[in-house]
Amino acid sequence: MTDPRRLIRVPVRVSMLPTSEGGRRSPVRSGFRPLCHFGSASAQPVGLCELELTGREQLEPGGSAEGVLQFDVVHRDLLRELVKPGVSIMLGDGPRIVGRAVVRQSGQSAAP
Repeated sequence: MTDPRRLIRVPVRVSMLPTSEGGRRSPVRSGFRPLCHFGSASAQPVGLCELELTGREQLEPGGSAEGVLQFDVVHRDLLRELVKPGVSIMLGDGPRIVGRAVVRQSGQSAAP
């Protein structure tokens, strides 16, 4: 993605839609870069983020896992307003929503 010192890391619980409900046909792995929509699928996307899965290599369609979404610090001010525990982030893959991440705690900069 970018220099790790320029990232904001947001702990989340990720749930991927099953393929039968419009989700992906293949699993996602750490490094997956979805478009992030805060609140609802119709909301304007904030931009790309990068998913880092915790304790597993991949997440199948229909599955859930703990992870971290990483955002570039260029979005810092917007993220301060939007990222709060319990907030839903819809995950887009191209034009369709394929999953959802629920914020576990506010994001923190990885910068020293």
